[in-house]
Amino acid sequence: AWNSTWTLYNSTTSIKINNTAPTGNIIKLDDYFNGRWNTTANGTGDGYYRVYAAAIDNANNVLRTIDGTYLNATYNFTVDSVQPSVILSNPANSFATSQTSINFNWTATDNLDTSLLCYITINGIVNVSSIASPNGTPTNYTIYGFVDGTHYWNVSCLDDAFNANTSLTRNFTIDTAAP
Repeated sequence: AWNSTWTLYNSTTSIKINNTAPTGNIIKLDDYFNGRWNTTANGTGDGYYRVYAAAIDNANNVLRTIDGTYLNATYNFTVDSVQPSVILSNPANSFATSQTSINFNWTATDNLDTSLLCYITINGIVNVSSIASPNGTPTNYTIYGFVDGTHYWNVSCLDDAFNANTSLTRNFTIDTAAP
């Protein structure tokens, strides 16, 4: 015999969510993944989640196919709606130098990802893209061949959920002419 209800579980409570659902199914969010549950696709909050679904009989035994494989599945997913922050360190705003190379330094921080992809924009044009920036760790990147003049720069970073953010824009000046 088959159980004809769906049950949604968290760490302590089970709730029947649909008495007309296909028979023999349960849905469970494991405690390891935030212990949160919701009957809709939204409102779960940012974090890592795992959904476990299985076909069960009236005694709550997970059913098996003829070859002994359990009729269940586990799905992992991440909810991430927070854009990373990007803080510039070097060069300082209005930095002046006679060197034609500049070492750029910034820190990208994200609520979930361990590494972000960043790119440096110089004078409104992306100069370098896909720079791996470990979460919360200063990142350095040197660009060579600047010509004399004032240059404007910023860094934009993107997390695995494609949330993006751009730093403030700073400027620096290259002057290679002898005084």
